[in-house]
Amino acid sequence: MTVPNIDEELVFNTARKIGSPEARSSYLDQVCGGNTVLRKRVQALLGVHERDDFLTPPTAPAGRVITEGPGSTVGPYKLLEQIGEGGFGVVFMAEQQRPIRRKVALKVLKPGMDTRRVVARFEAERQALALMEHQNIARVLDAGETATNRPYFVMELVRGTPITTFCDESHLFVRERLRLFLEVCQAVQHAHQKGIIHRDLKPSNILVTLHDGTPVPKVIDFGIAKAMGQQLTEKTLFTGFGQMIGTPSYMSPEQAEMSGLDVDTRSDIFALGILLYELLTGGPPCDQERVRTAALDEIRRIIREEEPARPSTRISALGKRASTVSANRRSDPLRLSQLYRGELDWIVMKALEKDRNRRYETAAALAADVHRYLNNEPVSACPPSTWYRARKVVQRHRSAAAAASSVVLALVVGTIAATWGWIRAADAETTARKEASGKEEALKEREGALAVALHSEREAREQLFLSLLNQARAVRFSRQMGQRLDSLDIVTRAAQIRTDARLRDEALAALAHPDLKPGTRWRALPPGFKHLHFDADYRLYARASDQGIISVRTVTDDREVQCIRTAPVQTNLVRLSPDGRYVARLGTTLRVWRVADGVEALSERPARIGGLAFSRDSRYLIVGRGNAVIRFDLATGREVNRWRCPEKTEVWSVAFHPDNKRAAVCYADAEVVSIYDTETGEPVAHLPVGPTAAAVAAWHPDGSRLAVGSTDFIQVWDLETRSKRAQFEGRVQPVESLSFHPNGSLLASRSWDGVLRLLDASTGRAVLEMPLLVDPQFSRDGRWLGVLQHGEDAQLLEAVTAPEYRTLGEGGDYLDGDLSPDNRLLAVSCGGLGIRIWDLAHDREVANLAGGLPLFRPDGREFFVCDADGLHRRTMNFDRDLHLGPPRTVPLPAKPTRVSCSRDGRTLAMVSEVKGFAWLVDLDTDTVQEQRFNHLGAGYVSLSPDGNWLATSGWHTSEVRLWNARTDKQPAHKWQLHERATVTFTPDSRVLVLGLGHEFRFHDITNKELVFRISREVAMHPGFVAFAPAAGLMALELAPGVVHLKEIATGRTVARLEDPHGDRASWLGLTPEGGRLAVVSPYARAVHVWGLRSIRERLKAMNLDWDWPEFPTSPK
Repeated sequence: MTVPNIDEELVFNTARKIGSPEARSSYLDQVCGGNTVLRKRVQALLGVHERDDFLTPPTAPAGRVITEGPGSTVGPYKLLEQIGEGGFGVVFMAEQQRPIRRKVALKVLKPGMDTRRVVARFEAERQALALMEHQNIARVLDAGETATNRPYFVMELVRGTPITTFCDESHLFVRERLRLFLEVCQAVQHAHQKGIIHRDLKPSNILVTLHDGTPVPKVIDFGIAKAMGQQLTEKTLFTGFGQMIGTPSYMSPEQAEMSGLDVDTRSDIFALGILLYELLTGGPPCDQERVRTAALDEIRRIIREEEPARPSTRISALGKRASTVSANRRSDPLRLSQLYRGELDWIVMKALEKDRNRRYETAAALAADVHRYLNNEPVSACPPSTWYRARKVVQRHRSAAAAASSVVLALVVGTIAATWGWIRAADAETTARKEASGKEEALKEREGALAVALHSEREAREQLFLSLLNQARAVRFSRQMGQRLDSLDIVTRAAQIRTDARLRDEALAALAHPDLKPGTRWRALPPGFKHLHFDADYRLYARASDQGIISVRTVTDDREVQCIRTAPVQTNLVRLSPDGRYVARLGTTLRVWRVADGVEALSERPARIGGLAFSRDSRYLIVGRGNAVIRFDLATGREVNRWRCPEKTEVWSVAFHPDNKRAAVCYADAEVVSIYDTETGEPVAHLPVGPTAAAVAAWHPDGSRLAVGSTDFIQVWDLETRSKRAQFEGRVQPVESLSFHPNGSLLASRSWDGVLRLLDASTGRAVLEMPLLVDPQFSRDGRWLGVLQHGEDAQLLEAVTAPEYRTLGEGGDYLDGDLSPDNRLLAVSCGGLGIRIWDLAHDREVANLAGGLPLFRPDGREFFVCDADGLHRRTMNFDRDLHLGPPRTVPLPAKPTRVSCSRDGRTLAMVSEVKGFAWLVDLDTDTVQEQRFNHLGAGYVSLSPDGNWLATSGWHTSEVRLWNARTDKQPAHKWQLHERATVTFTPDSRVLVLGLGHEFRFHDITNKELVFRISREVAMHPGFVAFAPAAGLMALELAPGVVHLKEIATGRTVARLEDPHGDRASWLGLTPEGGRLAVVSPYARAVHVWGLRSIRERLKAMNLDWDWPEFPTSPK
């Protein structure tokens, strides 16, 4: 007998609606007849439906319990601790003991689930998973059976948090979230290429872990649901017709159909769309509470039929939650909704199409559209048409649509006859109203056109704003002329459209760059003239022709001051003295004339000259000739003296020292550069610069350093110590000229390749490079750098420095520092090289001391140096120069690694990383207190400003300890961090700041609770924090070279300072009133100073000043 094919779902749905058990049984007898299999399956479904634990998976059979637990062994794996449990399995963290030792995640099935079907499906799935190898996929490492013959899975142990939780806790921007999402798409695409469908993608299955500080998403449980038919650690919804594999809130419409044959890779695309929706809006499209409480059929209907709101619409409808969601994305609700409107809406809604044929075909296609959005390229997604939406509505409501169609058809037929008569009667009235209606329509059209025009204008202004912002950024990064000035001009134009924090950040970054600016242009080289040279003030210039004519002229009006006619010469280079009183010509012989009367100034004409130089006061002239140097007195025209240089050398170039009494001599081919006393001809020093050819030199304005350029390097030498302070390499052509800016911040060079380079004089890094034929020579006031030649025209080149951002010192192994209480001095430790102290008002080094750690006493009357020999106390007075008294030494129990002082200046706290303890020094009595704060590995110490609390941490310990500095011999509290940290107290002594690699944590001292945390944009070494208590500001480095000024009380960002070279900080110092920020950058071997007061003045002029009260007046 043939059993008819009866729809089980129809039978179940009908039976569950019958309330009486007797009537239900009678119905089943009638429908099922002799089909006992159908009768049993439907009854089983009814039983599940009526139980309260509908969503609870079946329990294990009685008497069969899991015997594995922490401490037991499964194969080569020792179970360490249980980290998860579900209806069908338990997850352990385990340690693989052989053949290698490593931590893994091991999932073992509960008794009752180890069926042959499940084991067979697992074996097939394990083979597929073995094919996958992707950095964003948690790999299945092994599989086997326990001693009780139950299968287990071994997977990569992922220590991380769900991707949505990580993004919210880290307050990631939308673009940062999208970049993480791209990596998830790549992982899913990799799995799809291997023929594996996840079928349960959701935030809890995508964990984010940190690799060297970089967030890396990991997709877990790949294929496990398919192998087992059920999740180990989360409940899965059941029906009697199959399994709804996955989690309802993240399930595709075809999965809700519960037909496994109808599920393909596009189901994962739908789940990725839901994930992207949640990353943007803070929750999935479906109301989770509604899904949780709804019946099975209602859940299926919601998934298959209800269209989700667009992300931009969802943000607008969140109500009070919108502020939290926006804050987690560092935005506000209105701006976030505007950001999503358009392309992001289109991308998400295309991934969430109910019709899978309208979704993205692959995860790679979805990722490609997101990538296009991030690159500001057109996306392939677009909103569905009105006709398509209408058709979908009809498809969802076929019965209602058919009935409505019948009624409409009847109404149309009946209405046609009545309408015909009505039309004839209404013709006259219609004609009368046409004119008025036409006017009204015209008015509406004009209003509509105006609205469209206003909308278009707003869109155009927004596009212009974004274009200007991107243009300013591109110009700033160009390292070309205009990198500062043009960028600031563009930002000013954008600020006229609207002010924006991004504009302020861009302006701040541009202010850290020097620049060049074209100046006056005039016809300076008529036919026949080839060479130009200017005096030190760019007041006069001289030009020479091949016919022997030398013309000295004014720059302002090109008026000829003197014309000298000589015989034609093959080489006709001219040089003006710094004050413009003399002009020299280098031909076959050297000739010099007085500009005032054109009379020849030298009594002889030396031949075969190897370089010449005027003294700064224009009184003397030195020239090289062979291996000798000759000095002339220009007032008398006679030779004063001459001296011989080292044997087998030939003088190539010479440079007078600013004191006019010494000179640098460079050679055509030698391994030294010589310094001579020009009055005696005695050598002062022979600097061992190494092999050189055609070397040139330039003196620093203060005369303390000498820059030497040769074939492939520029070196900077300290004249006092005879030591090389820095070497700037990377040139591909020999250097032919050098010049320091008068303030010493810039060094200009030109090489044989015709490239003009502006270098940071402290670090040697190029801050601007241009292919310009300019002989760089800074004017005495620093305004002019040289002259551009355009055919017969010449154009002055103006130098623009960056006073808002300066670099002090060069080549130092800088560590920690300290600022004087009056904001005038900065002291920085240089490791084993001692301590350097700078006058910040004049960027001038005022002291270089031996010793280790520097510290100013809060009253400004003493300067402390701490090293292995003890604490050295020196009285201090600073007017134009720094005056330090003789040291008074206090013996210490160990060499301190770091030091901290109380606000009243009476107590010092020190820590020794080698000895593993901290101690206190009473400055009133010069005694070391007996109390020891033992902390092995501690290298950081902080004493609260009120002197009551002490905190220790270090590079070699993952623990932070807090001590009562008055009474405790044991820590008052410990924080176990599992990573390194720095410690700093806030100015009010109420909060301890822990600087970690990925964030800063602020803990209340009283209850030890976390007050708030500030995430770093990029994880780095433990961070430092500096405070300006009078200004209420603190400075923290949140990304390499990016320092945020934040409000101490709330952590709100006030300003963002981006180092032009990305130099990372090892120490930060804010002056108490907030006017200056010092940044020690050991990796760049430099110290940078931001002039925050001058920055704010520039920003005010651009209407971009940050939202903060004016800085207090600096203490005198």
